[in-house]
This record gives sequence, structure tokens and C-alpha cells, in this order.
Amino acid sequence: MKKSCRFAFLALIIALPGFSACHLLSDLPYKSTFEAIATREDLRVGVDEIYPYFDYENAEVRLRAALALVRLRNEKAVDFIIRHLDKESDRRVSRMLLFALGQIGNPEAGATLTKFFASSVDDVRAAAVEAAGKLSDQALAGPIIEMLENDRSPLVKAEACLALFKLGAKRYGPKSGLPSEIAALRNDALERALLEDPESGVRWRAAYALSEISEPVSSDALRNALDTDENMWTRCFAARGLQAMPATPQIRKALIRACNEANDAGEWNVVVEAIKGLGNYADSEQGLETAAFLINYLLPGKTFNFHIRAAAARTLGRFESGGDTIVKALVRATNDPSRTVVGEAIVALGALGDPQRYLEKTAQSPDRVIRLKTLEGARLMGIDGLDLLFDFAEDESIRVRCASLEALKDPVYSEFSEDIVPLAEEAVQLNDMSLRYTAAELLLELWSTRSIPKLRAAYHQSFKPEMEEARLKIVESVSAIGGPEDEEFFKAAIEDPYYKVRVQASDALASISGELIEIEPKSIQRRIVPEVGEDYKDGRSNPVARFDTSKGSFWIELFKEDAPAHVKNFIDLAKSGVYYKLSFHRVVSNFVVQGLDPRGDGWGYNNIVLRDEINQRRFLSGYVGMPNSGPDSGGCQVFITHCPTPHLDGEFTLFGRVIYGQEVVDSLEIGDRVDRIKIG
Repeated sequence: MKKSCRFAFLALIIALPGFSACHLLSDLPYKSTFEAIATREDLRVGVDEIYPYFDYENAEVRLRAALALVRLRNEKAVDFIIRHLDKESDRRVSRMLLFALGQIGNPEAGATLTKFFASSVDDVRAAAVEAAGKLSDQALAGPIIEMLENDRSPLVKAEACLALFKLGAKRYGPKSGLPSEIAALRNDALERALLEDPESGVRWRAAYALSEISEPVSSDALRNALDTDENMWTRCFAARGLQAMPATPQIRKALIRACNEANDAGEWNVVVEAIKGLGNYADSEQGLETAAFLINYLLPGKTFNFHIRAAAARTLGRFESGGDTIVKALVRATNDPSRTVVGEAIVALGALGDPQRYLEKTAQSPDRVIRLKTLEGARLMGIDGLDLLFDFAEDESIRVRCASLEALKDPVYSEFSEDIVPLAEEAVQLNDMSLRYTAAELLLELWSTRSIPKLRAAYHQSFKPEMEEARLKIVESVSAIGGPEDEEFFKAAIEDPYYKVRVQASDALASISGELIEIEPKSIQRRIVPEVGEDYKDGRSNPVARFDTSKGSFWIELFKEDAPAHVKNFIDLAKSGVYYKLSFHRVVSNFVVQGLDPRGDGWGYNNIVLRDEINQRRFLSGYVGMPNSGPDSGGCQVFITHCPTPHLDGEFTLFGRVIYGQEVVDSLEIGDRVDRIKIG
């Protein structure tokens, strides 16, 4: 039977009442065991349907089943994983199961993980430490500190650094803070690792952890590493860590030295972080001298790297005491050949209050990117920039309008709600998913009960496939600001084709009537799993994609085994020409470049919804991931990292890496386009 006929037959049978898709698949003789596991994973079945595969003698089957548990991320699997780990003989399977425990994040797994801290196998210990960092269990901090101090393996110590960052990172909120005594021990251990460990992979991770943790740390270790470490990423993250330190003359001198030395060495990542740190000296005695140093980086010939010039421009926006000298330098920078630098100079002028009313001129620019940066600058002006925000709320560009509505959510503008609500009501009626979503969110922020009829009307006009998230936000807004009179609306929404909308409507009805209506997930059409040799040119090696862009070419290796559906999706789109002339719409220095959105604003997905394919690979510099708006919401876009980004690990699907041409990736700016992607 041909493959296409098989799947048509399978889809027909699955649609019949009374049939279990997963049970049927196990009975079909032509289905491989691996494909059956992948199908169960894709259908997001109960984890008990994965357990039988752990009885197979073939370790490859058990490994694939463990990966399915990683992606299902179901707390019900914790007890099974703990039991199976006691008898698992293959260390790869053990590592994957430990990874699954970390992804699930149930604190009950802590005792099991610490037991594996004593494993004789380095990579198993490392997997246990990594998983422990994800449990938000403060009791694990002590054992992880001990691993960092005493373990013989650089792999384990590197994981311990990142685990300690996750247990106390600013980005994870107040709950991640540690008791002061434990925090002090943690900081001491990380500082020793930063200064004394012979392995650069341990040192840069220690620097990263110190730059991210929420409790105060000593600046001496970071300053020492910035001055002396040979590894670029160690110095990059040391400079980032110093941004959070109280301003001192010693740190300022170290940051200036780092700027000059790294600029001469072509290490723009280090310079950018050091320049950001110099912004702390805007109000110091050295403020004018520091501003002059930054202005020098805006002059022609000082650096050819636009990331550095953009960082200097943005940072100068903090130097209010610099007067006309800084303003003139920023105005000159608006003639820079890089639109990134131009944009950051505009933002800085806004931060300084736009003393020359320059933003009124840039607000008229035909370049959407420049108008967006003008909007960002206007937002920094507070009430003084409100007129510009109102103008942008009616801009011809959907992206600019959305950004304006997003800005108007700021509480500083709440006293002008009578003028803002009509703008949001107009936007929610327009036939665009991003406008409807953002407008509904704004009306919720403003608690505009008068707008409920318009929200309900917008909901009923939003049944195109791409409008799912807009419908969800509308129902959420009506649920929050509405009342019993909206019961009929929620009864209609409970039949919505989008599962999340049905759940939201059910919760709203329960709050009105007290009756909870249980919502069943809608059956999901099975995704065809790629078969090596059929969907890829060479079954033994990873496919490679060559990107020809307006800035040059770079090559990406695609990880077909780690994320087969994402790789197949990308290859199919590239071969069909979908990516032709699409642009990069987001560039954040020392983070990512993101693009290939047909809409060009970050909201597009080309009617594709991909399940997450989380894997054990890590986001280092030049790695390729799938943007999403929540679990299992991948589409057609991609992002590529400028530098290591450990906080993305295990949260986004990683499906490729740059193997040649990272300097081209680093040169990409917003608006740069893809001329061709060739798969070879």
C-alpha cells in the first residue's frame, strides 16, 4: 500500500466512533515501533500508553519512549520514571528520563535526582544536576553547590553552574530567591569556579549564572574575569553581571578597558555588554567623561560593528546631564548607515525628553522600522509622548498600530482612558489577528465594560484559522470585565473549535452559574512523521540549508533526529519557495535574530501549528530554534542565537545550528531579507 493511501485509510478509521487511534496504530503491521511512539507523542496521549515501550529489550525503543515522556511533560509520569530509573541499564535512557523529570519539574523527584548525584557515570550525574535545577526546590541548592565544589567532571560542574542560576535567577521572579546563608555559599562557589576552574565551559557558565541570579554578588570576581579571562563568553557574561553592580571607579575602568580591548579584537559581544554597564555612570562624577567615551564609539571609523554603535547610542539616553553635546551626537547618529543605530539614537532622544522635538520628524518616516523606534522613544517620554502614541494608533502599518496599543497599556496613561478606549474599539473591529488580540488586551487593562458589545461582535467575526489567539483573548477579556448578561456569549464560545477558548468559556460559565462543564480536547489530526531516506536527501547525514541573504550567505545544519517534524516542515517550506524574500523582523543584540514570518511582524505562522520537539541539545551561539506563543505552537519562523542562551534550553525546540557564516548572521538587521534557501 502506498504511503499516501495508508494515511488516508488511517485518518478515515480514526474518525470512526469508538476507535482509539493509538490502539489502532499498534495493530497495524506496517507501522514501526518508533513511529508508533512518535504518533502517541504527537497525539499527546496519556502517559500510560508510553509505559509498555519500556519493557522492550531494545534500548533504542526505551530511549525513544523516554523522549516522548520529556515532550508530554505530564506529572502523572513522575512515579513511573522514578521506578524505572532503578532498573534501567542503558545510561542514555537514564539520562533522558532524568531530563524528563527536570522538564516536568515536580519537586517530588528531588530525592531521586540527588541519588543519581552519586552515579559513577559523568553524563548521568550531569543530567541529574541539570534536572535538579529545574525543580524550584531550594533544598537542592546545597547538594548542587557541593557538586560544583567537589565533582571531578567539568561536564557536571558546568551543569551545576546553570542549575544554581535556575534556582536563583531574576528572570524567574521572587520565588527563585534563596535563603541568605545558602545564597552566600552559592555565590562563593560560583565565584571560585569563575576564577579558578581550568575549563572555559565551566567558567563562562559560572559568569552567566552570576549575571542572572537575583541576590547581590561580589563585583571583584566578575571584574577580575573581565580583565583576565581568555574566553570571550566568560568576559561577555562578566560584563553583563557588572551591569547590576553599584557604580565604582574600579568597575568603570574595567568596563572601559574591556570596550577598547574587545573592540580591537573584534569581540563585539563583549563590547556591547560593557557599554551597557557604563550607563550606570550617567549620574556619577565621571558622567561627562563616560558620555564622551561613548560618543567616541558613534564617530565614523571607531568601529564598523553596528551592534556596538547601537549600544552606545541607546546607553547615551541615560545621560540626562550631558546636555547639547549628547543630543547633537545622537542627532548625528540618525544619519548612520545602519538603521539599527538610527533607531537606537531615536529611542535615546526620546529617553532624554526629545529636547529638539526631533521625534516629530522621524514619526513621518516612510520606513516602518524608524516609526516603530520613534514610538518606542515616545513611550519613554511619558505623558509628553502621548500625542505621538495617539497618532501611531492610526498608522497605516498594522505592526505600528499594535505597538502603539501595547504602549497605551502603561498605567501612566490611565487618566486618558476616555480617549484611548475608542482607539482600541476601532482596532478590535478590524480584520487582523494581531490588532484584535492587542486591542482586546488593552480593553481588558482599561476595564472598559462599555466595550463588551464590540468585543462580542469581534469574536463572531474571528473564525478564520489564524484568529484562534484573538478569539481566546476576546473571551478572556469578556470573562474578566463582563457578568451574567454575557452567559449566552459564553455558551456559544463553549462550542469554539479552539480547545483553549472552550476551556476559557467553561470557566466563565462556572463563575456565573457555579456549574463546571468538562471540556474534552478536540481530536488532533495526526502529523506524518518523516522517514529518513524519503524526506531527507541523505539518510546518514543531517541535511544542510544554505541561506542567501541581503548581507551574504550562511549554512545551517538541520538536526533531523532531534526534531524531525520541524526539520521536515522547514525543508518543505524552503523547497516550496515560501521563504523567498521574507525578512528578519526582530534583532536583539547579544540574543537572537528572528524572521521568516510571512506577515513580517512576528504574528505569522503560515497556517502551521507544530508540536514542540524539546530535546537535549543546548542553545549556544549560532543555534536555530522555533519561536512560539506557548506550548505546541510552532509555525514557520526561526530564530538564531548570537550567544549562548541557557534560559532557552528545554523551553524551545532546537532544530539546527550555523556551521558556516555566523558573522553573516551577526550582521543581520531588521528588514534584511532572505533571497533564497537551498537545501543540500
